[in-house]
Amino acid sequence: MNVYEKLQKCRVELQNKSLKKSGNNKFAGYKYFELQDFLPEVNKLCLENKLFTQTSFTHDLATLSIINSEDPSEVIIFTSPQAEANLKGCHAIQNIGAVETYQRRYLLMLAFEIVEADNLDATTGADTQKDNMQKQVLSDAQLNKLYIIAEKAGFDKATVDDQIKKKFKVDTKHMTKSVYDTAIEGYEKFIKNKGEKANE
Repeated sequence: MNVYEKLQKCRVELQNKSLKKSGNNKFAGYKYFELQDFLPEVNKLCLENKLFTQTSFTHDLATLSIINSEDPSEVIIFTSPQAEANLKGCHAIQNIGAVETYQRRYLLMLAFEIVEADNLDATTGADTQKDNMQKQVLSDAQLNKLYIIAEKAGFDKATVDDQIKKKFKVDTKHMTKSVYDTAIEGYEKFIKNKGEKANE
């Protein structure tokens, strides 16, 4: 099998596993996959199907390479723009480690098509009118996701902050969950439209 066939085989085999989410976002009220929840199974499937995964980082980009061990010239590459983490009480190197852990998780989930969309669907519309009017602090993971998606759309962090401020009259870190979801949806639509125009 070539590298594409092997990866697809791993995806199908992985979706038949009973993976359990150990991450729990008490603030937003949903569970999510942590790296430890699926990495052992991914490693096992890659070994069985003779694939090798390699993650690397530059200042601007996180890259996951999936290599056919039987023919190393066959490689599938996944990339994601880098983002910053500002965890309270942590040193700079700890923030770097947090970003790399997030990036590894997101890249592996992308490559092996591990779906978590239902988490967002489950919380959409759950805010009460009072919640929508109040300011709240989003988690670092949520903010990182927003910035990553926006960067894919072509907007840097400063531009995103400015756009949120102008459109919703609120600082990015003080968005309500409903405003956050609206912003995510907007940038994702922009990326989709951009891709469709490029293919015309």
